[in-house]
Amino acid sequence: MKGESSLEENILYSINEQATKFYQDQLSKLEQAQNYLKQRNINEESIKNFKIGFSGTEDELFNYLIQKGYTTEQIESTKLCVKNVDGKYVDKYKNRIIFPVVNKEDKIVALGSRAIDDSTTPKYINGAETAIYTKSDNLYGINIAKKYCKDKLILVEGYIDVISLHQRGIKNVVALLGISISGEQIQLIKQYTNNVVCVFNSDNKGNIARFKVLELLNLFNIKSEAICTAGAKDADEYINKYGTEEFIKLANNAMTPLQFKRSIEKR
Repeated sequence: MKGESSLEENILYSINEQATKFYQDQLSKLEQAQNYLKQRNINEESIKNFKIGFSGTEDELFNYLIQKGYTTEQIESTKLCVKNVDGKYVDKYKNRIIFPVVNKEDKIVALGSRAIDDSTTPKYINGAETAIYTKSDNLYGINIAKKYCKDKLILVEGYIDVISLHQRGIKNVVALLGISISGEQIQLIKQYTNNVVCVFNSDNKGNIARFKVLELLNLFNIKSEAICTAGAKDADEYINKYGTEEFIKLANNAMTPLQFKRSIEKR
């Protein structure tokens, strides 16, 4: 049974790698997607480092993976392709920027996405849970941040927040891909540091959950502080609007959990 599980996992890793290459190739051919990334100030180096891609077609990924020798059942297990009402397998990420999620062992465990049209809902779709991926066990960007976060880890909310800070030379950063944290994610953090600064988006939705993040980190004996991106909606917008120096100043004057709680009570 153990051998079978290992074989299944290796196939999933392999398909994720192939799908990532496919999406990267799609991005290189589609000017609309390239322009979106330029508008978000994401440069070529980041596109390469984070293996960013684009899904612009409905059924090409499935056909590509079949041609690579994978079975329908194996492709189904990744949850990258879903069967439509006509019984045809289609890419669930059509017309979306693709963000591969890479674990601490440098393996692609899932693929998340962001719509390039802001009117599309949902705007973000996180990677589906599979035999190799559980969202609550992973942190986006940990494969890079693990080398830089011994003194301090910066915890943000989304893919593009990580990429924008990374472009500015701030590499000790990971994303929760949400506003809640699990015990598994905290244990993952503890492998590398005991000092975390949480960068919370400026909207008031989810502030109770955000305060819970700080409480849980402290419960696991991790020093936790928080900053809010006042004047910008998130870390990405803040650092692009005010610059690296201002962001670092903000991080160096982070609030304690109690100070954060008081700040949100005043809003």
